[in-house]
Amino acid sequence: MTAGGGPPVRRTTRKKSLFLRLTIVFAVLLVVGAIGLAVAGVYAAKLVKQEPTWWADADSANTERAPERARLLEQGITTALHEPREGDEPWTVRMTDEDVNAWLEHRLESWAENRSMDVPSGFTAPRVRVIDGRVAVGIASPDPRVPGILTVEFTPEFSSAGELVAGNRSFTMGRLPLPNPEMLGRLSNTIKQQARGTPMQDVFDALLESGKSLPSNLTLSDQRRVSLRGLSLREDGSIDLTLATAREQ
Repeated sequence: MTAGGGPPVRRTTRKKSLFLRLTIVFAVLLVVGAIGLAVAGVYAAKLVKQEPTWWADADSANTERAPERARLLEQGITTALHEPREGDEPWTVRMTDEDVNAWLEHRLESWAENRSMDVPSGFTAPRVRVIDGRVAVGIASPDPRVPGILTVEFTPEFSSAGELVAGNRSFTMGRLPLPNPEMLGRLSNTIKQQARGTPMQDVFDALLESGKSLPSNLTLSDQRRVSLRGLSLREDGSIDLTLATAREQ
């Protein structure tokens, strides 16, 4: 029955029909996937441009008498640091995240200049917030190609060597969570370069790099050494620092 060719024709038709259906399904999946990626990209870009939920509340402009609070904080800590102390008995300083933000906004630059530290033009003071037993540090991106506010959230911890470290770090750009710090790419380097020569240099190095500790020791002009022994975060946003003063050995 080769002249009629019935069965072979039906098989070929069925094959062509199956191939056509698979092609259509594949094309539809590609289109849906492309649309999904585009929508996700637009949504991600929108999240990146939004301020973190806590950012506006941490603005020192919302803090009553912020310049005065900044001055009193600096004055109080300076006095406490230089008080004569017997032995290395611990002592405590309490401040709020509002105090810290007021100082960062109103006193950081003049404090650095008085100590011959360079503060880059256009330097934006970071903001700090105590949230559920963790510390959030946010800074507006200094790179116009990567607009947004970077937040590093962490739990202050002490290593076995007694060094203060940023434990369990998480990163957010605007309101977009970042799975790992490597996604920051060029922005991380830009922030660290801008902080060079400022009091924030060691802080940002520790927050943006693994394996680095936060500043926790200070040598006074009379050669006494002040060490941070403990740090406690309270529900009302207060921060308790436990310190000890001793002579350099």
